Amino acid sequence: MNIRLYLERLEAAERRAGWLPYLTELQTNHVRKIPFENLDIIRKVPLSMEPKRLERKIVLGGRGGVCYELNGLFHHLLRGLGFDVRLAAATTRTPDGWSPYVNTHMLNIVDIDGRLFVADVGFGGNSPGAPVPLDGEEVRDADGFYRTVREEDYYVLQKREAEDWAPLYRFRTEEKRVEDFGQACQFVQTSPESPFNRRVFVSRATDRGRVTLSGDSLTIVEDGEKRKIALREHEIPDALRRWFNLEP
Repeated sequence: MNIRLYLERLEAAERRAGWLPYLTELQTNHVRKIPFENLDIIRKVPLSMEPKRLERKIVLGGRGGVCYELNGLFHHLLRGLGFDVRLAAATTRTPDGWSPYVNTHMLNIVDIDGRLFVADVGFGGNSPGAPVPLDGEEVRDADGFYRTVREEDYYVLQKREAEDWAPLYRFRTEEKRVEDFGQACQFVQTSPESPFNRRVFVSRATDRGRVTLSGDSLTIVEDGEKRKIALREHEIPDALRRWFNLEP
């Protein structure tokens, strides 16, 4: 993988002093520059987790992707830069409780001097813009507050909404391989139970919050204030270009 081109896509430095500040810069820039998007799934273009194909799509092609693509490629970048990083699997939270489809989400865990951090750039509209430590310390970015807590033998990533902490997903720290996510990647593309093959979903963080396109609804969050814009069908391509720098 061409690390220099990847860093140029992120508008990030090749190296900064201090592992944690540098990881923070990479993660912050990633969620702002590279959107979560399911356009290939909607177009029925098969996804790949092969690094060279991801590089062509995301680094050279200016695209985004889903968790297997974004966190998979980010994993290779971090490893190439010398980080102690592993892949891990998480089970997402739904309005009805924990998803029955376990360990379908891919994330990265980074070890910095014995302290573990979630480095997740591929969790849709809730990707934290900074590494989240596993020791419970709260982290703030432009999109809100994040933390992890222990529940039984799991870690749970939470995001604060108003005065409450909402669980996003739970995970263990055991290392996974890319191959372990093959079935889950196929599931999100083809299963009628998948939330990712029903309508266009694109999201990225901004300096002041987040912008998300879900179907024909554009949601803009700035400084904690949220506004929704209903789009006509012919307006969606322009929204993809303007807000996400994506060609429809």
